[in-house]
Amino acid sequence: MHGIDRDAAGAASMTATGTIAPQGGIPVAANGDLRTTIIAGAPPGGSILREGVSYAADGSLHVTLDATGQIKGGIAYTLAGVVCHVVSAPANTSVRAWLPGIGLVFVDQTGRLHVS
Repeated sequence: MHGIDRDAAGAASMTATGTIAPQGGIPVAANGDLRTTIIAGAPPGGSILREGVSYAADGSLHVTLDATGQIKGGIAYTLAGVVCHVVSAPANTSVRAWLPGIGLVFVDQTGRLHVS
């Protein structure tokens, strides 16, 4: 996954802290964790929508546990483009999907991004 750290099972390692050190435009922290901002509801003011995916003003990827509003390319999003995630390791039913601006990721059977 383009320099994004993963756990042993393959879930993207994410963090909500640290300075973003972009690698190929991907918002990662210096240790390789995918830099995210967990939100509930609509993206706050100053958010950016890039390739249909919501990012915080600081460039971190918006993720949420909110209900899925749409599935695009096998990935679950809210209607506002926030990526739906699940904190779990990929299972036998998980598949790879392309997250625009990020690359290949593992998603569960409902399209939620696996993170640790």
